[in-house]
Amino acid sequence: MPTLHLHDLDIEYSDDGAGPAVILVHGGASSHRQWRRLADELCPTHRVLAPNRYGYGGTSAWRGSGCRSRWSGTRWAAPSR
Repeated sequence: MPTLHLHDLDIEYSDDGAGPAVILVHGGASSHRQWRRLADELCPTHRVLAPNRYGYGGTSAWRGSGCRSRWSGTRWAAPSR
């Protein structure tokens, strides 16, 4: 899986399909796989990015407090291929 380096941490994400980008963020106690069925439906017409939140999957754990606020404050843009 590709990895994005952001805020001194590595964020693992899936990147499938082509077309306008859609970013799917999973809930707690899950991973990017939560979106697999929806991603499969969207992939023929969209580029689907699904990151693992801090501490989930291959994404680094957040160092310090404020994990939730840091994640919600992160601005997402589809990485170039």
